[in-house]
Amino acid sequence: MCNNKNKGQHTINPEMTVLDVVAAYKETLPVFKKYDVPAGECICCKSLFETIHSVSTMYGFNLKTLLDDLESPIPILFQSNFSTASPRLSQTHACCW
Repeated sequence: MCNNKNKGQHTINPEMTVLDVVAAYKETLPVFKKYDVPAGECICCKSLFETIHSVSTMYGFNLKTLLDDLESPIPILFQSNFSTASPRLSQTHACCW
């Protein structure tokens, strides 16, 4: 369920990459791990540079459900519109965070 106060408006948008999402919101990593099982592989390892929209298409996930699940661990206080520019990373690999 999306915690965003503005229903239908997502903090995480479909054009963000997996890297964008985990770099900005590390609390989403367990959500990606949950989706690894139906995907049959580590999404953060195999699709780090893919958009959330591409990930949903490649693995047959419902895009709205995936977005809602990714946003659910993000505190409402920290939800804001996110630039699509990739932030600098202090880690070398998303799975290691």
